[in-house]
Formats: sequence, C-alpha cells, structure tokens
Amino acid sequence: MSIPRLTGKVQTVLETIVPERLGITLPHEHIICDGTSWFVEPNEAATKAMAYHPVTLDILWWLRYHLFQNLDDHFLFSFLFPEYLLLL
Repeated sequence: MSIPRLTGKVQTVLETIVPERLGITLPHEHIICDGTSWFVEPNEAATKAMAYHPVTLDILWWLRYHLFQNLDDHFLFSFLFPEYLLLL
C-alpha cells in the first residue's frame, strides 16, 4: 500500500522531503524493549486467558481493543542478532 503524496519522498519528524535533502542519517535499532510495567492484568476470566496468549495474527483484533492487557505484547526482542553482539 502506498500513499501517492509520499511516493518518492522521505517522512521526517518535521516534514516530508525529497531524498536528496536527507543528507547523512544515523539509524538506530530497538534491540530489546521491556514494557511489562504497563501490563494490566484483567479481572474477567475470558480476558485473563487472552492476557497470557502469545501474540499472533489471529488475536490482533483483540490486541487493538485491549491495550496493555497482553503480557507478550509488551516485549520486543530482535532475534536477528546473536546475544553476544549486545556485549560489544
């Protein structure tokens, strides 16, 4: 899916620009993110079961309506990089 007004452009924090104006950029990666402090365990039994269900496409609809109520949804781990790279 493409948005016609963004085709061939770069969206920055401040504005949409042409790539030639971008210059040198420094990417960053979120290797590990732990948001478990935002987790709110629901009280209802049916909802509590979903709170501990692994994140999969079949529960995406539920995740969108129950923010912060799925424990697995609060983790981001990059499995593309071996753990020893984190020690460098």
